[in-house]
Amino acid sequence: MELKLSMWNFHSWLQNREIEHSFSIRSNAPAICGVRLRRDTADEGCAVLSDAPQSSGFRTVLTFEENYIYFRTLLPFPALDELNYMLSVYSH
Repeated sequence: MELKLSMWNFHSWLQNREIEHSFSIRSNAPAICGVRLRRDTADEGCAVLSDAPQSSGFRTVLTFEENYIYFRTLLPFPALDELNYMLSVYSH
């Protein structure tokens, strides 16, 4: 069984864990099956975590299609650790 999540799942997790973030989510579709760093090869169905543009005031951005979650304080690797922890909790 493949776990599929929406960006709202990620937003709710971050909100519950009190991790500072902003978001722009346009879709409720549960289509995300994982998270990858931009430098990794892109997999179908994976959200992409990368450095945010310096002018944005954020450090990291999680992107899936036209949906975004911006992290104000977390760099890409700590953000990836948190999201992987979330995925492991959800999968159990």
